[in-house]
Amino acid sequence: MRNPKKYLRAAIRVATTNLRLGFGKLLHGSNLKFNPVTCLALSDGIELSARSMVDFGSRLRTRGRCSFNVQGTGKLSFGNGVFLNSGCQFNCRSSITVGDNSEFGPNVFVYDHDHIFRGGVPVDGEFACGDVKIGSNCWIGAGTIILRGSNIGNSCVVAAGSVVKGDIPDGSVYVQKRQTTLLKIK
Repeated sequence: MRNPKKYLRAAIRVATTNLRLGFGKLLHGSNLKFNPVTCLALSDGIELSARSMVDFGSRLRTRGRCSFNVQGTGKLSFGNGVFLNSGCQFNCRSSITVGDNSEFGPNVFVYDHDHIFRGGVPVDGEFACGDVKIGSNCWIGAGTIILRGSNIGNSCVVAAGSVVKGDIPDGSVYVQKRQTTLLKIK
């Protein structure tokens, strides 16, 4: 038997998403694209600069507390049927692309830029950028961090807690084993 409360909650989330993104569309025009069945949680945060662009694709769903921060001339684009578990963050200044039917575990962070350091000090407002591409039908495990310049192929699995920097070929299972190193400070 179907749960009518579940369907009512989903309908309310879709309606509130359309209202919220509709107001955003008034401010950003063609730089903000979404489908009427996009389903964002009320706790999700969206921050766009005047020249940035976001395409939420069709049937994007979030669990809540997700953050979409697109600055400068950044372009954030999602394919169709993407699912983001709670706490995912997308920080974009260049380009982040996610393919169709990819799923993200909780607290996945994606960055297409790093701060530039000179003499061990960050230079205010200067960033090194590199596009991030995540293929279709991928599963990104909880707590994964994806760094600038990374390219994850289609049908990949990235194990929970991994840090991704570089290329992962199509159909790969990526597991990063971390080794703890103790540093003695005098």
